[in-house]
Amino acid sequence: MSSKSMKQTAAASTGKADGGSALYAPMETEPAVKSAGFSCYIGPNLYGIIQTATIYPAGREEALELPEVKLALSRMPEIAGLIVDGSTLAEDRIKVKQPGTPLYEAYRALKKKTGG
Repeated sequence: MSSKSMKQTAAASTGKADGGSALYAPMETEPAVKSAGFSCYIGPNLYGIIQTATIYPAGREEALELPEVKLALSRMPEIAGLIVDGSTLAEDRIKVKQPGTPLYEAYRALKKKTGG
């Protein structure tokens, strides 16, 4: 069988002119970052306001709307920058300890404001 007739046979069996397979078609792309469904406060422990490593059962944006978070934000608005989405928690826990990163600066400023 000639290579031309092999291509025609492949095209006829797959329904594609180039003989490619529908099984290997490119997949649709998904959003780069999906919310993990939870968020976490990675700032300093603030007695009576919020504790370090507090987990919220919602993504970051939804967590900022929770009543207990709104109460904490009313007392210390800087807390918002240290509530991170669960999908970036591992990286953010490292960044909060690296001088020069926005998370490090936010942590440091909040710690200084509270006298810690």
